[in-house]
Amino acid sequence: MTFGFERPDLLWLLLALPAFWGFAFQSRRRLARGRLLLLTVVRSLLVGAVVLALAELTLRRPVDDLAVSFVVDRSASVGPTGQAQALSFVQSAVSTMSERDEAAVVVFGADAQVDRDLGEELTVPTFESRPNPNQTDIAGGLRLGTAVLPADRTRRVVLITDGEQTRGDAATQALIADDTELYVVSLAAQMGADVWLDDVLAPAEVDEGGPFDLRVVVRSDVDTEGVVRLYNNERYLGQRALSLKGGGATSMTVSRPAGEPGLQRFRAVVEVPEGVDARPQNNQGVTTVRIAGKPTLLVVATDLAASAPLVRVLRAQGLEVDSVDTTNLPPTLSDLRSYAGVVLVNVPSYAVARPTQQALESYVRDLGRGLLMIGGDTSFGVGGWFASPVERTLPVRMDISDKAQLPQLAMIIALDKSCSMGGYSGSSKIDLAKEAALQTAALLSDRDMLGLLSFDAASSWISPLEPMAGRRGAFENDVGSLRAGGGTDIYPAVKTAIGALKASPAALKHIIVISDGMTTPGDYQGLISPAHRDHDITLTAVTIGSDADQGTMRDLAQWGGGQSYLAVDKSSIPAIFTRETLLARRSFLVEEPFTPQIAGVSDLLQGVEPGDVPVLQGYVTTEAKPRSVVAMTTQSDPPAPLLAHWRYGLGRAVAFTSDAGPRWSQGWVGTESYTQFWTQVGRWLVSGAGDKGVQLSATIEEGHLVVSADAFTPAGGFANFLTGQARVVAPDLSVHNLDLRQVGPGRYQARWPVDQDGSWLVGVQLSKGDQVVGQAVTEAVQPYSPEFRRSGSGPAVLRELAGLGQGGFLTDPARVFEPPEVLRTVPWPLWPWLVGLAGVLLLADVAVRRLQLAKAMGETLAAVTSGGPPRWPARLTGRRTPAARSAVSMTEEGPEEVPTAPEPPPVPVDSYAGRLLAARKKARDKLDVD
Repeated sequence: MTFGFERPDLLWLLLALPAFWGFAFQSRRRLARGRLLLLTVVRSLLVGAVVLALAELTLRRPVDDLAVSFVVDRSASVGPTGQAQALSFVQSAVSTMSERDEAAVVVFGADAQVDRDLGEELTVPTFESRPNPNQTDIAGGLRLGTAVLPADRTRRVVLITDGEQTRGDAATQALIADDTELYVVSLAAQMGADVWLDDVLAPAEVDEGGPFDLRVVVRSDVDTEGVVRLYNNERYLGQRALSLKGGGATSMTVSRPAGEPGLQRFRAVVEVPEGVDARPQNNQGVTTVRIAGKPTLLVVATDLAASAPLVRVLRAQGLEVDSVDTTNLPPTLSDLRSYAGVVLVNVPSYAVARPTQQALESYVRDLGRGLLMIGGDTSFGVGGWFASPVERTLPVRMDISDKAQLPQLAMIIALDKSCSMGGYSGSSKIDLAKEAALQTAALLSDRDMLGLLSFDAASSWISPLEPMAGRRGAFENDVGSLRAGGGTDIYPAVKTAIGALKASPAALKHIIVISDGMTTPGDYQGLISPAHRDHDITLTAVTIGSDADQGTMRDLAQWGGGQSYLAVDKSSIPAIFTRETLLARRSFLVEEPFTPQIAGVSDLLQGVEPGDVPVLQGYVTTEAKPRSVVAMTTQSDPPAPLLAHWRYGLGRAVAFTSDAGPRWSQGWVGTESYTQFWTQVGRWLVSGAGDKGVQLSATIEEGHLVVSADAFTPAGGFANFLTGQARVVAPDLSVHNLDLRQVGPGRYQARWPVDQDGSWLVGVQLSKGDQVVGQAVTEAVQPYSPEFRRSGSGPAVLRELAGLGQGGFLTDPARVFEPPEVLRTVPWPLWPWLVGLAGVLLLADVAVRRLQLAKAMGETLAAVTSGGPPRWPARLTGRRTPAARSAVSMTEEGPEEVPTAPEPPPVPVDSYAGRLLAARKKARDKLDVD
């Protein structure tokens, strides 16, 4: 054992001791010689203890107790064979542990996790933790494996891996942990011959119509024949045969003409005979080329004839336009990215799948694109867009906050809860209906009335028809209590609902029947038609499932003067309820002539004067959101927005609540103002999609997405000191906001870890103050996990780690817990003990200075040995009282009077001493009174 100091630089404080001794002997306070020497010794020890504690005196002693951490590679490159080999090694090693040893298990892939905590008794029947297998971060595994080891034992890490690291620097981490023994267990590659697509190379940007070369590089371990197939945005382009040479690379070059403007993805796939390729996962590669040209608008409509006038005008004014119906709307963000803007012409929410709605929101917010919604009888709120991702994107709300001006609505939902409603793909039919009922309640005001009836073979009230004021929570609980079961009979439920609505004072009365239509027969027409004709009660039928009785449900809606819907897609049910709730009010869909009013200055209305837009025949009522720009309004009281726009994230969105076709705009279509207005709206919509002044690139390097944006001034110089933001959309559509920082003249950069395979879309916006300088969009694709990319560096990495880790390679599990040749020296800090000693010495210092302990103890000892009671000195007992002076001591012969000292002579009252004693007595008396 040896002693040392953690802060030896503080030992110079001991040089103050001679000065302290000199000061003690020169002190004006005189102490007896013995007490002075004792006080000097105590204070010297006190100062020494404090200085040694500050210098952190440490006892270093060797220990032979072992703490071992098994760091096991569970990435995809190891494979099942390697996993079994690693588990067998750990199990054999822990069986040789002694009672004084401890061990832990850490597993790693893209991240590291503790599989077994450090303990003296370790059993490993299997590895339970499952880190992300798509990367190999050996450095992260070593970092955690070292951290779990205690400091008071000999520390040993056993790394079990194939060495194929894809991120991090394992060698640097091994150097940092220089007080830990590192042993390396190599997992030999168990895979057979492999063929992999190494890269797809193409220019980052080409001009529209211009040719460019696409180069595909394929590598193989063996000589074989193969075929490379090529795709552009999943459209098959053709194939070419290749003769592959073992141990080398084979490339092919394909010349392609640049197609439509936007981001074009090219994917290459290599195919070889069965049995040749051990890892088919790495047989594809992807690259993205940006085709520079005129931006393209995508116009989507349920009825293409209704959007035809708009499409003709936009194309005539030089804009590139693709027109499709809702069934051909690109469903994913990757499919939408090539368009500069999307126009929804009278499209209902239930015609667009929920994932596509989410993609549209991300398309605007994260990629900086444009979205325009044009009204109609199936658009905005009456199209079921309430509470949807698209509503979040648009500058208007589908509902209005002040419903006091609207007529009172009484609505009853008759919900089928029979056994046939229990089954559905994903969620049950009844669960989707319950969600729709809750969304309906959110649209109603406090004075509106809502009731919920459930039926199977009989009907019953789940929530009675009452105003919503104060019962929203109770309604939610009532809806949650619904369970499927029983037969189906719609008639009693409809009869009960009609009876309740006849008794209601509401101005508007509506029933929504939701069922699969498989009901017992009844005189439904005789029940529903008179209620609609005589009491203005409307009925809508929502049919769920493709196996439903659609005919019966259509008849119910026809007799009740309402709509009939077929909900095959489960996500459309809430949208249908939203549409019906707003339609039932008869105030959201306004079909009466009005003259548009100019409401404010807007870039969309440049050159459009008041009166240029003629009388329109209808619109959908909405409410403008805060911070939106309302450019045109209706003549209603209060005015409703007709044209509104705003910026949403990196992009922009526009809402026009009337239509652009013959239903409401028949007097406007074909006029000069129609052409000017929609051309300006279309150009404004796509103007944010340009990348003027910005060159953007995104690459995936060592497990990270690297975003680089080069900004230029109009004169061609570097644009510096800009504020940059990048929005990264991962393959699972999660969004990550990154701040771009300037790393060079005009260059801005950000990084993000890549933990998923697929397309990573990046939208960048550079600003100077509140002014947007430039925007751009690009894509980086990781076609397969880096685990399946053959690097061949694994053996070299293992050799380097074995040389750095003080342990070397290990093949015998029995050697894991062998006693170390050189014992680890463990520091044992002594400063806590020194601090305690300093506290004791401080008390001793006070005692030596303030108490005459030696003399007091001597007098007490003498009194005890003489047989009398202890006589404590006055300096210890305090001032004597008169009673004490007259006390007697008791002996065997009797009381003995204690001799008293003679009384001192009296002091004259008028003398100086007398006056001083009188003042002193007066002060004491005052203190006693107080």
